Amino acid sequence: MGRISSKSNIIIFSMALMLLLTPLTSSRSVHQINEIEIFPQGTFDESSEWLIETQSGFSNLEAQYTDAMIADGKLSLTHQRSQNVKELLFWSTESTSGHESAEGVPDGLVSISSGPDIDLTGFNFDSVNQYPLISVSLVTSFRISNGLNDDRVEISIGSNSGNFMVHSYSSTFSQGEINYLSSPYITYELDEFNDWSWDSISTASVKLNYESVGGSDEAQLEVDAVAIKVIYQLPESGFDFIRVETTLDLDSNYDYDDLSLNLSGEIIGDLGGVSPEFSWIKLQIGSELIHEEKINNLTQSIEININVEKELFFNLNEALFAIGIQIYWNSNGSSSDAVLQIRDIGIDGVTFTEWDEDPMCSDLEDFIGNNSFIEDSGQYKIIPLRDSCTDDRTGKEQLNFSVSTNPAGIIEAIIEDGHLKIFQIQDSYGVAEVNVNVFDTSGNRWNDSFLVNVLEVNDPPEIINFPNEITIELGEQVNLNGEILDAESEEDSLNFSVEGDLASINSDNSISLYGLELGTFEIVLNVSDGNSVVVHQITVNVVQAKPDLYLTKIRILDGTEVIADLSDTDVKKSSLDATVLISTDIFNHGITDVTFVSVRYYLDDELIGNLTLPLIYANSSYVAELEWELTNFPGEYSIRVEVDSHNLIQESIESNNELIFTFTIIDDDDVSSSANSEGLLSGAVPNIVILFGFIFVGLGLFFGPKKIKRIK
Repeated sequence: MGRISSKSNIIIFSMALMLLLTPLTSSRSVHQINEIEIFPQGTFDESSEWLIETQSGFSNLEAQYTDAMIADGKLSLTHQRSQNVKELLFWSTESTSGHESAEGVPDGLVSISSGPDIDLTGFNFDSVNQYPLISVSLVTSFRISNGLNDDRVEISIGSNSGNFMVHSYSSTFSQGEINYLSSPYITYELDEFNDWSWDSISTASVKLNYESVGGSDEAQLEVDAVAIKVIYQLPESGFDFIRVETTLDLDSNYDYDDLSLNLSGEIIGDLGGVSPEFSWIKLQIGSELIHEEKINNLTQSIEININVEKELFFNLNEALFAIGIQIYWNSNGSSSDAVLQIRDIGIDGVTFTEWDEDPMCSDLEDFIGNNSFIEDSGQYKIIPLRDSCTDDRTGKEQLNFSVSTNPAGIIEAIIEDGHLKIFQIQDSYGVAEVNVNVFDTSGNRWNDSFLVNVLEVNDPPEIINFPNEITIELGEQVNLNGEILDAESEEDSLNFSVEGDLASINSDNSISLYGLELGTFEIVLNVSDGNSVVVHQITVNVVQAKPDLYLTKIRILDGTEVIADLSDTDVKKSSLDATVLISTDIFNHGITDVTFVSVRYYLDDELIGNLTLPLIYANSSYVAELEWELTNFPGEYSIRVEVDSHNLIQESIESNNELIFTFTIIDDDDVSSSANSEGLLSGAVPNIVILFGFIFVGLGLFFGPKKIKRIK
């Protein structure tokens, strides 16, 4: 790992020479221009000085929604569009009461009732329900044949938002017949009953009920058709174009070296869904389009300030000036009401110049020689730059600053709140040039450069990510991965060594530790860059390896005769004595002896015996035998044997200390029976194979090379 550096003496001399040879420059700017007014019409005091034309879309007609006028010192465009709505009738297409003649549009075929309800539904608004719903009403073509004295006719509507009584006819005897079978049909406003939505009216059902009390009335209800009339809002698009023009009088004595056009205005109200792509204000001088300003729904203030090319006025006594305004709407149909106003327009030209001079600041001193920085010392400098500067027109608080360094990476230079701050960069040294600029609000600049020298200090190397202490087993090899590094040197140039018989350094600078003997040992890592040496001490604890106990065999003995084992689990009742031996082989797979080994025997979940074995040698077996009174009743029995059931012995594997043996006592005349052995190890052949496998592995581990474990 390296760091940025440079040859200080050569660079200091070279940079100092460059600073001396750099010419001092000064660039003042224009402060104020006294102009001659060439655009008096821009105040809009005289409407006769302007020509206004309007157009609706691509037609030859005047603008449909926009009126333009010049009054009260303003050009005003009033744009008003009413809400774009449409109404449609949707006739019932289904009668749930079976009155099919009342379905569809009025056709002269009527459904008649003097008592049963006429229920009509099936209003389908799929063709328009994507548009905003404005109003809902009920249109009915029906007739009540005679006046009503006692009876009553009710018209109601129901939907998923509720049931509503729309109208009721009663006591109409003096009125006589009520007939709406011919257009215009009667319309009932529904908005007063509910805040309707497309969903609620789509589920609507209209009920026309002739309520008869059995009196003297002889009228009947005749229904031709029922419709729901909706008023909804439709999208709308189009554009109005307005052109306003005047003539500018020019004078050949004017100085047009620096011209600018300024226009100010505003939009009051809501233009309503105008398209910003096709809505604009365009300015024209002569035949040249000089500016285009987009208009959108959010536009409120209109401020246009642009430079104007002086060539537009060459050799002219007068010039055309025109304003084109296009309002293009692509709305959802909502109403709009807005006024676009242009208050004033001016063109400014130069006749007299007042200059704005450059800022002036105190010279900046070099930080070299005795004033040099020392690498990684934490030194820094803060220079009150703003306080040392003055300007003829700009206050100190309005001055702007910039700073840069060359080459980058040696120091950091920033300006905060008018203070120039210089900081060191970690592991870097050399000479850097600092260039400082101070700007006033007109862009005039003061510039100065100075040198900063950072003296080199050698950094010691580092040893990281190696542990301070580690524990390994006797005979084990462990690899440790860490890192050596130096800020000024590459890794392969460092001298890396280790002290201690237990350790060696590998080609990738990892450390191999060897558990050669029991005890606690110290090893020391050393790394040198040729100037300084860094050490790191590791405490190594070499401990004894753990044992591993597991059960390999179980059998039942009648005296010396094996009457049941893992390969033959059937016991004939006639071969039993009162007392048998449960013989179990326990193997210690490890290189450490174990003492006081507890062995427990269970018949199902009942404890039937407990032994304590004084010693099991490393890599050896021990046969444990328990006397047991065995019942001679036929049936299936399970014996579970656990070794070290309380986990008092620390083992490398704790999950293999149990074996379950299931056997069956059978009558002599039984032909056959079945049993099984289950547990962590089961079956005679697998047990023998596993036993010999562990024996061979153990011998190999004991007499062969030690196992290697890698630790990172």
